[in-house]
Amino acid sequence: MRMAPSAWWWFASMSLALLPGRARRLVCRSLETAREGCRSRLPTPLHEEKKSTPNSIVATRSIPASPTSPSSESEYHATMVSYALGQLLNLACSSSSTTTTTTSSASASASAEPRILVLISGSGTNLQALIDAALPGQIVHVVSNRKSAYGLTRAANAGISTSYHNLVSYKRQHGGGGDGAESAAREAYDRDLAALVLRHSPDLVVFAGWMHIVSAAFLAPLQAAGVDLINLHPALPGQFDGKDAIARAHAAFQSGEIEETGVMIHRVIGEVDRGEPVLVRKVAMRQCESLEELEARIHEVEHKAIVDGTRIVLEERRRRLQG
Repeated sequence: MRMAPSAWWWFASMSLALLPGRARRLVCRSLETAREGCRSRLPTPLHEEKKSTPNSIVATRSIPASPTSPSSESEYHATMVSYALGQLLNLACSSSSTTTTTTSSASASASAEPRILVLISGSGTNLQALIDAALPGQIVHVVSNRKSAYGLTRAANAGISTSYHNLVSYKRQHGGGGDGAESAAREAYDRDLAALVLRHSPDLVVFAGWMHIVSAAFLAPLQAAGVDLINLHPALPGQFDGKDAIARAHAAFQSGEIEETGVMIHRVIGEVDRGEPVLVRKVAMRQCESLEELEARIHEVEHKAIVDGTRIVLEERRRRLQG
């Protein structure tokens, strides 16, 4: 069993009590030099000949013979103890080096830069906010379900690879009519979407204006792979789930039903916009404000919220990996 470096130094210090005063001073000088050598992972000057190995310092000097005169007795004792302490130092340095290497390996795994994949359907202003932010992670891929989405251009301009994954072709393959065909098309689409996403090995998938409700065929494989999924929704938790949330909030204010709306970042689950909120930002309604003006204010809040929500989830992931 290895002893901690501090234990070796304690043992060495206690050994000094056995020496006469002059010998103790000689050993202290050697020990201090040795301590500096151990700190820098370089061979200590305790011995005349040394060679380094990856994890230890190996002493090659032989044990000296007995002193031939009383005048050399202190030097002899000092050398003997220095030799013994040198062996302890070898083990201490080796133990310290091994511990550092093990800790570094574990830290490297936890500190690897997270990979982010973004799903979009439109102009990509929220994607642009993520691109412009100094996130503790890398956007590795962007997927759009609309070929004309300008967000694909934004991604390309930033040097991010993209994919176009459209539901229409799946509907054609499954007959294009009836509830059964629609359900089968969506399931096949979601299954292939999950495979597409997983090919890029993301740690986090951000739904940034993604206008398609995903099913268990998409969610199950990603959840099994330990991928975090978050969505931006322009409403407060429990209000105006689904599409046209801003317009519905504006109408509700006009009829006196609400005084505020908001933006949330939430975990993605099977129920639409019902996942656990990660971040919520409230937005006060204003008298005589048009729908377009409210939309502009909401979008400004969205651009900050999606960045902050992404940071929160990445930080939670980092802590989770570090245990």
